[in-house]
Amino acid sequence: MAAPVAKARAPQIWPRARLLGIGRIMRRFLSIAVVSLGLGACGGGGGASSSMPGAQSPERQSEGEYDLAREAFYKGEPREALAHVRKAIELDDENAKALYFASAIHLSFCVQSTETVDCRLGDAESYARRSMKADEHFHDARNLLGQVLILMKRYREAASILEPLTR
Repeated sequence: MAAPVAKARAPQIWPRARLLGIGRIMRRFLSIAVVSLGLGACGGGGGASSSMPGAQSPERQSEGEYDLAREAFYKGEPREALAHVRKAIELDDENAKALYFASAIHLSFCVQSTETVDCRLGDAESYARRSMKADEHFHDARNLLGQVLILMKRYREAASILEPLTR
C-alpha cells in the first residue's frame, strides 16, 4: 500500500502583505473601485458633487487616498505616497491620520541628512501641528512633532510638546 501524498502548499505571493495590512488596503481599494464603476455605469459619475444618494463623500475618498499613500510608502515609493496623502488632505483637511502621515513622509526624506533638498522640516512641523489640531488626543502626532522640533534644534519647545506624553 502506497503512502498518502502530502499536498504541496502554494508559496505566499506577498509574505509581508498580512503583516503590513495590504490585503485590507487592497480590499478597500477594490470596493471603492467597484462602487465608483457602478455609479459611473448608472450615470452618476461617482463624484462627491453627484446628487446620487450613494455617491462617496469627500471624507471616504480621503480615506481611500490615505490607504493608497500607505501602500505606496510601504512599497518604497515615498514620492507617490506624498502625492496620495496630499490628495487625501485636499479632500478632507481634518483627516488627522493623513496629516500625520504627510508629516512622517516629509520626515522620512530627512533620514540621511537634514541638509538635503528633499528634507523639509517646516512642512513636517506644519502637518504634525495640523494633525494635533484635528485630533487633540492623537499622541503619535504629538510625539512626531516633538521629534521634528528636536531636529530643528528647538529643544525647549520640543520638551513642552513632549512633556504631556509623560503623564
